[in-house]
Amino acid sequence: MRIERSNWEQRTLGEFFDLQMGKTPSRKDLSLWEDGDTPWVSISDMKESRYISDTKEHLPYQTIAECRIPIIPVGTVIMSFKLTIGKTCIVSKPLTTNEAIMAFYPKKGIEVNSSFLAYALSALKWKGNRAVKGVTINKKTISEKNFSLPPIGLQDNIAAELDAIQEVIDGYKDQIADLDALAQSIFLETFGDPISNPKGWKTELISKFGRIVTGNTPSRAISDYYNSQDIEWIKTDNIVKDLLTPTTAYEYLSFEGAKKGRIVKSGSILICCIAGSLQSIGRCCLTDRSLAFNQQINAIECDVNHIPLFVYCLIKASQQLLIDTASTGMKHILSKSDLSSICLPVPPLELQQQFANKIASIEQQKDLLRQQLADAEMLMAERMQYYFS
Repeated sequence: MRIERSNWEQRTLGEFFDLQMGKTPSRKDLSLWEDGDTPWVSISDMKESRYISDTKEHLPYQTIAECRIPIIPVGTVIMSFKLTIGKTCIVSKPLTTNEAIMAFYPKKGIEVNSSFLAYALSALKWKGNRAVKGVTINKKTISEKNFSLPPIGLQDNIAAELDAIQEVIDGYKDQIADLDALAQSIFLETFGDPISNPKGWKTELISKFGRIVTGNTPSRAISDYYNSQDIEWIKTDNIVKDLLTPTTAYEYLSFEGAKKGRIVKSGSILICCIAGSLQSIGRCCLTDRSLAFNQQINAIECDVNHIPLFVYCLIKASQQLLIDTASTGMKHILSKSDLSSICLPVPPLELQQQFANKIASIEQQKDLLRQQLADAEMLMAERMQYYFS
């Protein structure tokens, strides 16, 4: 079922809005970037929040004036349109953007609810040109895009409904983040920082925690390895930050394809050890099922003297040490031997178990919140489709 649109005004975006791109000052002149206090938005700054007020980089006013970079006022909707297309935010503090982001200014006589506009723009479907670094569109494409704008009263009502759902979604995410912080706090309070080891626990090589297994990618030339549903084949993008267990695999292998020694049991720790981004090194998860995995991952199958949930939290809390140990180049690599040679504190088994019991309780609460979050996100998707499909 679709909403009645007979009273929605049909025009192009260029007829409704004045469009304005940002700019990037020269990176060669470092003085243009020094001592800035005005936020400068790049696409990576446009995360899940509906509003944006701060960024990784800032520009001084002198640079803004010299380079004629437009300052975007509060309440303006901005949208990414290069590489990542359709991310939207509402400006909540005067700021600037780079040239991959477009600001939308309603033309004279056009009444627009900023929140409604942000939702509507994010729902648009774009057919971009394949550029060197990805799909992109341009100002002309955006300007000529057909767009429907309802009366302001209906905009307000739609925005209020979607904002209410988004508030619920944000609330669940905040609660999950708070539980993550609680788990980290309990770990540090109980055991201290694992890198500095202020409580003086005995230390062990990771190789002593249990069997360490490096994943594998079977030959694509042998189709029988992949034409099977025998066992999941996990990759690094299935290891999600702050998610305890790996997400469902995109591919499956035959048992023969997985090969002997490349399958680990439930309760193993998977660690990202080859990555394009250094910050991905050491990202980890705890398996809740038997599975196979590729060569960018090393796994630890814990022995009886090491509680898996504790070891997972220990590796997670020690990620910076793993990053510092990795070699750098085109790819960042923490080899099996590098991982094996790292020493970490190992408290008594009884204390490991007590801690694991507390974390298991927290994870149960997180699982419930994730299901509620998924339900709220599904409701948002349904209402977005109803209003904007």
